[in-house]
Amino acid sequence: MKEKDRLTEGFKLKLEIFINGCDQKEIDLKWNREERGEMEAYYQNDLIAFVVNVMYADGNISPEEVDYLNKNFGFEYTVEELRDVHRFLQDEVYGSFEDQLIDDVKYLMSLDKNMGQSFIKLLLMLCDIISQSDDKVEEAEIRAVAAVKARLESL
Repeated sequence: MKEKDRLTEGFKLKLEIFINGCDQKEIDLKWNREERGEMEAYYQNDLIAFVVNVMYADGNISPEEVDYLNKNFGFEYTVEELRDVHRFLQDEVYGSFEDQLIDDVKYLMSLDKNMGQSFIKLLLMLCDIISQSDDKVEEAEIRAVAAVKARLESL
């Protein structure tokens, strides 16, 4: 089994555990669903936006990256759809997406430190998976992953 496939399987398991935790936070009324929507969807959107930003760090989203994402995470995106997501993030998201992601992680940690740490682990696993998803790692992807990892590890 390739390293990226092993990482992907571990990611899926940790994501399922995280999603169950989201459901419990909503039941416990610790998550303001009226203000932020479903907790699971909120953080899954962060994950997909994160994936797109790292994939596009080299200025391109390759068909191999999209195929890997679709095959292993149950999506049905096209290259153009993910490029559109990236453009939206660049045009519409207030400030830097990375800053927004860090704020979302901090908010999660304020609700439940263990869930916040679990989400950080998911993001770090994604860094490793994405950088290997098209079997070639571009220097820009390495820099993007390193920058995000450093910020996440400092939380």
